[in-house]
Amino acid sequence: MPTSIIHLKVGYEYAKSHKQYDNKQFYLGIIAPDAVNLNGFAEKEKRWGAHLRDKDLNIWKDNITNFYRQNKNDFNNNYIYGYLIHVLTDIYFDEKNATKLFPKIENKVGDEKVREEYSRQMDMYERSQLTTDWWKYVESALQNSEAETINNIQKDNIEKWKQLILKDYSQKCVTQYELITPEYINEIVQELEKYIQKIDL
Repeated sequence: MPTSIIHLKVGYEYAKSHKQYDNKQFYLGIIAPDAVNLNGFAEKEKRWGAHLRDKDLNIWKDNITNFYRQNKNDFNNNYIYGYLIHVLTDIYFDEKNATKLFPKIENKVGDEKVREEYSRQMDMYERSQLTTDWWKYVESALQNSEAETINNIQKDNIEKWKQLILKDYSQKCVTQYELITPEYINEIVQELEKYIQKIDL
């Protein structure tokens, strides 16, 4: 799964064309599903529940779409829309990684180290973003956001997750990205755009 700053970058790029979502509650909603990992990588049942996940990616898309439609009137719309964008980003990374990114990683390190190298590539990308204007903007927005309990993820845990993310990124050193590129991120954004237009959300 993508890291928080990758999720936020996808959201930021999406919001360029949808200015109504360019705000603090949208960005907080984007990181909310992963708050289940506050105390370490959560067990599968908890992670899958928070993301409404299914091994079939089409069913997974239906799950998050239906969740949004059924619950959008119960939340700040920016917040739950950010939640939707997070889960769709996970889905499209899964879809695209298998055919586009993982073969490149396998060529680089071999089949047995693909997952390990994928984590390293994500880390490199996120650290390449830490001095950018977009990250400073989103970082500031997050600091002023306020969580709501959503999909059984308690607001206190989301607030703590947010603070943990902000602290973690403030302590990382900048580096250059390699295989996960701005172009790759933009391809994910384009997939989100096409899907959301198709289902008319």
